[in-house]
Amino acid sequence: MGCRSSKPFEDTTDEIRIAVVGRTGSGISQFIHDATGSYKHGVSNQTALRPFTTEITPILADIKGFSPSVKVVLIDTPGFDFTRGNSEHDKFSQLAKWVKHRYGSKARLDGVIYIHNIWTEELLNRPPLLTSDALEYICGPNWREKVVFVSSHWNERVRDDGNEREVLLKENYWSFMLAKGSQMTRYEEPERPEKAVEILRLLVGGLSNQKKELR
Repeated sequence: MGCRSSKPFEDTTDEIRIAVVGRTGSGISQFIHDATGSYKHGVSNQTALRPFTTEITPILADIKGFSPSVKVVLIDTPGFDFTRGNSEHDKFSQLAKWVKHRYGSKARLDGVIYIHNIWTEELLNRPPLLTSDALEYICGPNWREKVVFVSSHWNERVRDDGNEREVLLKENYWSFMLAKGSQMTRYEEPERPEKAVEILRLLVGGLSNQKKELR
């Protein structure tokens, strides 16, 4: 496992910073591994019941297919674990404090990738996620437009059952967010770097040009 540097990144406006969040075992580290195509960042490509990531870690990623001028920082985060009292709200609040401490009081994230195991029952039985002061604080007033919901673990069971769950997520739990500009997609086949990159493109889009205009 590679070492994780504690040296802060330079707070430059041309960095595109994307936090990858989700419940423990949803596939956060798997996604980052696939997106970077390397183990060198010290992330696991295995799903576990306990979090592999225990602290928030920024990874300056070399993304295949992206221009060298596009600097993407993937922020690896510890998973939510509702059974241990670690809620979404708690984790987002921790992330907000970390971003401001790491990059400065005016720093903001450019996107959030929310990974969810499609077979998890718990999410469907909880109230809809309508707002998050912490996410607005670190992403800005249009924060919902910077969120991509990614369903994972499709390869573990019969796809038709997953389709029904996907509809429930789309029409209930995530419906408000989607109506406000969030996006939703599948991460059906882990260990396919091109799919991870495709998901990143949903967020990166024209951000690199926007960043250059701010310099």
